[in-house]
Amino acid sequence: MVEGLHVYATMDYGRFKYMKGNRAVNPNKVNRIVNSVKDKADMLKYNPVIVTSRYEVLDGQHRLEASKELQRPVYFMIAPLADVQTVATLNSNTDSWSMKNFLTCYRELGNKHYEKLAKFMEEYDLDLSTSMHLLYEGKAKTFNSPARTIFRDGKFEIRREKIARGIAELYSDLAEFHDGKPSRSFAEAVDTLYYSDVYDHPAMRDRLRHYSLTIERQPTRKLYLQELQRLFNHRQQKNKPIY
Repeated sequence: MVEGLHVYATMDYGRFKYMKGNRAVNPNKVNRIVNSVKDKADMLKYNPVIVTSRYEVLDGQHRLEASKELQRPVYFMIAPLADVQTVATLNSNTDSWSMKNFLTCYRELGNKHYEKLAKFMEEYDLDLSTSMHLLYEGKAKTFNSPARTIFRDGKFEIRREKIARGIAELYSDLAEFHDGKPSRSFAEAVDTLYYSDVYDHPAMRDRLRHYSLTIERQPTRKLYLQELQRLFNHRQQKNKPIY
């Protein structure tokens, strides 16, 4: 045992509290833990819940809820100097938290950049990854980008809001003509059009409306660009490039 670290056990479930910023409890995950214990795979005592000195749950809320349901002792360890920021930082090096978990965490901790990101996603109906890249780098997606790691570490900042909104507005305009909900690849194709010196958006909108054209779903950015090129030149005497 590491010196100074002790595992405790209690049936007093009421002493534990949940804190802002941590992940919400997933009932399906609780049920999986309960069923595993019923099948005699009881590992709860070897994987204690981690709490602050005030018994705020930092990690292990699903194990806590499973212990309650099973009416078994809660095994826990106290990390007196830790807080939810500590847990988020630790989880940034694992896959145990999703990107949405980190977004919720840092929003609840009062980070204005994460709050604006969430509102941007809702306003333009864009997914988290695309929105994050747009606001951080002004691109729907970039290769070898540090944005994801920065986001998980709680250091995300909005640096390209004007460009991000320009791309998002273009995305929204074209999404009106898309067959079903657009994919991330569509956002990447729109990104390319935004930076193109030859793309004529008013002309594209006029042709889509006039001929009642629909942008068909494509699996990749490249195929989306080819589809948009085809639609732009629909019934035109001479084909013109758009990117």
